[in-house]
Amino acid sequence: MRSTPEPVATRLKHGSTIVIRALDGIDGMRRAGAFGDLAERPRAERFDTAWTHFAEAELDFLSRIDHVNHIALVAIRAGGDCAEIGIARCVRLAPRSVEAEIAVTVLSPYRRAGAGGRLLGRLAQVAARRGISRLHAVFSADNPGMEGMLRRLNARIDQATARQRRAEIDAVAVSELWSRAFRPVARLPAAS
Repeated sequence: MRSTPEPVATRLKHGSTIVIRALDGIDGMRRAGAFGDLAERPRAERFDTAWTHFAEAELDFLSRIDHVNHIALVAIRAGGDCAEIGIARCVRLAPRSVEAEIAVTVLSPYRRAGAGGRLLGRLAQVAARRGISRLHAVFSADNPGMEGMLRRLNARIDQATARQRRAEIDAVAVSELWSRAFRPVARLPAAS
């Protein structure tokens, strides 16, 4: 099995193409700063707090990516400046477990364009190929975009707390659904 997922391209709802590729440990450290570009509401939806920065231990965790137990993908704009637009990751609940916790974060200008769904679809595809069959997510009850995306993927959603929802996703079914949406990228666009 290839340890690093191959880059793929997909088209967003408005017609632009994005490339989804593996995030590596160095990327994880460097891109942690990209969360500072999140608007206040998306940041609160993702972190359920007035989060402002990562602690050293969090950065260490985010940078330990093996693409087996901790899979992380980044979406970038194809061509031009290759700017990052979103990150998706899943972490197995235990080594070799068939279950993993997921997180998907997309910068505000790309919300409702399909970037989150495409990131999650590719993440499910990679996870399923590595033996992960169930994905779990916890998200803000005030995030209708996330809930809508998860419902379109037939996620089972229930109440986690008064302010949070919990979702369970069949990674294999989502992988099959998205298998036709992605095409391999022969060569990655040059980073700026």
